[in-house]
Amino acid sequence: MLDRIKTIVPISPVADLLPLMQTGMNMSLKLTESTAKAESPANQPKPDGIDVHIWVGAAERPVFLAQAKLLADNWQAALTVEAAKHHFDIIAGLESPDSGLMAVLLGN
Repeated sequence: MLDRIKTIVPISPVADLLPLMQTGMNMSLKLTESTAKAESPANQPKPDGIDVHIWVGAAERPVFLAQAKLLADNWQAALTVEAAKHHFDIIAGLESPDSGLMAVLLGN
């Protein structure tokens, strides 16, 4: 089934889960240091045979920019920092077939 996947585009990814341990969300997530490390995408190998392109908004909070860069660096993947976009409108490109985000997703 994975052979059907040609491209993945993490959008504003949370690639390192360790910082979540310091938030109130961890009461629900119940992350430990070992599970956070084991389940962090940045600590996993890049998927074989799949193109990866990280997408993040330039107006994101610094932590999301850092997380996107970390994943791009660790996976040696392309990184687009889209001007004037933030966490709540970065996916707007999915609505337009002519957007840069859709071009990446569709391999154009």
